Amino acid sequence: DTMTGRFRPFAAYLRAALAQQAAVAELGPEHVDAGVEAARALPSFPDAGAALQRLTEAGHRVSTLTNTAENVAHRALEQAELAGFVHAVIGADAVGAYKPDARIYRHALERLEAAPTQAWLVAGHWWDVTGAKRAGLRTAWVARHEGMLLETAAPPDVTAADLGAVAEGI
Repeated sequence: DTMTGRFRPFAAYLRAALAQQAAVAELGPEHVDAGVEAARALPSFPDAGAALQRLTEAGHRVSTLTNTAENVAHRALEQAELAGFVHAVIGADAVGAYKPDARIYRHALERLEAAPTQAWLVAGHWWDVTGAKRAGLRTAWVARHEGMLLETAAPPDVTAADLGAVAEGI
């Protein structure tokens, strides 16, 4: 949708994907609702709090840039007890485009009043690192799940297995 100029809330994509999978598996709509609820309750990674604390203590203004709506991201951070470390929450809904579209990275820089070279984007997805790097940001890739970058991905400034090691690298 972003590539064709359309925008819908991220939750709509989640629900549609779960509904499609439920239909293929011949499951009822109650499974879709259960999946949406489970997604809302996903915990943070165990190393997140310590990594955010380390970055904050080092003088960084930690912010989030997310494909979810700002209000949803705020609730998730509060639920995970991480909101106290976060300076700003910036959601795709403010721009009407999803990462890795350059507009969302530019919007984040404007909102944070930061030059690209002053900002880091930390992500666990190659496409997010590539989008941020192409927008001029410094990047750190958490290789926790993807394991290795695509050959076409922009190389990050820092690569690490977890958030603690990323914080150390930054």
